Amino acid sequence: MSHKYNCFHIHGDNIVECDRTLRLVELALADQLSSVAGPSGSPVCPSFTFQIRGKNKPWQFTFFPGFGRWKEDILQLVRSRGGNLREAADSIITGVTSDREEPLLAIEYCGALPAGNQAWQRNGRAYSFGCARIPYVYVAEIGGYELDLQRTRKAPRLPNPAVPFSYLSYSLSQETPVIPVFIASPGTGQESRRDYAEIFADSELIRLVRAVLFNEPVCDVVKALNKKVVALVGLRASLCRPERSLSPEEWVEAYQTIEGKATLVEYLLKAKPLAWSKKTSIKSLTPSAKQLMKIASRHAIGMTSRDLPICVVSGDKRSEFSEDVKGLYKKLPEQFMEWLARPVPLTICWVLGFKPRG
Repeated sequence: MSHKYNCFHIHGDNIVECDRTLRLVELALADQLSSVAGPSGSPVCPSFTFQIRGKNKPWQFTFFPGFGRWKEDILQLVRSRGGNLREAADSIITGVTSDREEPLLAIEYCGALPAGNQAWQRNGRAYSFGCARIPYVYVAEIGGYELDLQRTRKAPRLPNPAVPFSYLSYSLSQETPVIPVFIASPGTGQESRRDYAEIFADSELIRLVRAVLFNEPVCDVVKALNKKVVALVGLRASLCRPERSLSPEEWVEAYQTIEGKATLVEYLLKAKPLAWSKKTSIKSLTPSAKQLMKIASRHAIGMTSRDLPICVVSGDKRSEFSEDVKGLYKKLPEQFMEWLARPVPLTICWVLGFKPRG
């Protein structure tokens, strides 16, 4: 086994997140550990010493809880590499030498139900770390239940299949692992454990952390994790109405398409052009905004679904689309109209409001 670092920092949103990551590190190194000592040093930034079998020099892990509190700002390093959003992961493991600190893995933990706006908001953090070419894992608990007002279990909740699939697509485009990792919620029943047995990825997460620490190739474990994500996408898609979204088989085809370096948009335009129409409950929506959405519904297809707030206008329909838009908004600049009519696919994301009824 090769390794580059004997000293590691664990940056975290707070000391609890640092400790959770250390426990994950300990699991990853379990069969190589001869002893663990600590905490030692500062009570604010405690250190832990791991003696690895076959290594003369022990490994040291030091906590740095609270982003932006320390002389070396790890988030500034992330931003300097292209991660321009303000979003921070719960924890970042770095390798440290005498003259540099290298981000190795960012980790986000989530115990909330992976559905609704909550499922989408982690994508900002994933996007930022992917831009910085820093591997990122989003550890999400599944198998839990939504409760009604009487605290009675309702149906288990899962994200729209487009959410986990977006991680796969982005990872491939950035050539950096940006992966959701699904583990069992503490409230998971036996039935859910059976249903999600092929999706839970606890062991793969441990393998990934181990490979990162030992500076080993991560390709095989990333493929295994991606397979788990595809399985969840298929399971979730099987619960959707086939005429309104992609089927499990079509999601697999879509993944094979993007693995082959083609785009998801190319696949959808050719294989699954779902007519797009998005309803909204926002009462303050302007008449012109409503009309613009109607125009888009005449020309666009849905991004994997008929009613997600993302649609695609194909290149051969952009000219007609731009003319309709020009008829609605009379004073748009000519330069913008020329761009709007370009004969290449146009993806539109509709930002109409915010939770709870956005």
